[in-house]
Amino acid sequence: FTESLNYLVSSSHDRSLRVWNLDDASLIRIVFFPEVIKKFKLTMNADIVVCGGEEGTVFVWDLLRAVKLHQFNLGKE
Repeated sequence: FTESLNYLVSSSHDRSLRVWNLDDASLIRIVFFPEVIKKFKLTMNADIVVCGGEEGTVFVWDLLRAVKLHQFNLGKE
């Protein structure tokens, strides 16, 4: 959930991250990744998300503009 509790963000084994509007139960955005997202953290205003993939890649996305800002690989643990 976002800080304001208006949005829910979920990840799935289909390699997607989805942003849901809880006011009207609508799907706002879908972002697909090259690997399954295992963990993610939103900034306080929920515009930026940092995601950790199962293959050790970290993705930084601007969710409002649907733009990848950065990506780097840490490798598998």
